[in-house]
Amino acid sequence: MVALIEAVKTILGFIDDIELGCSRGFDPLGLGRHSIFVVRTGKNSFYAYQNSCPHSGYGQASMAWKKHQFLSGNGEYIQCGSHGALFEIATGQCISGPCIGESLAPVKVQCDNDGQLFMELTNERDL
Repeated sequence: MVALIEAVKTILGFIDDIELGCSRGFDPLGLGRHSIFVVRTGKNSFYAYQNSCPHSGYGQASMAWKKHQFLSGNGEYIQCGSHGALFEIATGQCISGPCIGESLAPVKVQCDNDGQLFMELTNERDL
């Protein structure tokens, strides 16, 4: 017998809660920490990643250097707050630092017609 797992729509907030060219962390599982973050790159365009650096030993470390701050000073890259690695916003690939060639884990976040950001989760492994 195959068990069906129903996806739960988890509301994160609204796209307009994130200023253009900025980032914001979210806690979709209610863990008391931002397990994902979203970078807004256009009016309705964005990228979402797990809040976890691929550098060995930093897997559970927060990428933010300050609450909701996941970008480099000029906003051109995602910057790890733990050791300064730089990642391309569109791909999540590390281009500078100890994890060059590795990538952030993307997260599937959607935006509905009302501008509401949400995820469909079946379990914690979806993050």
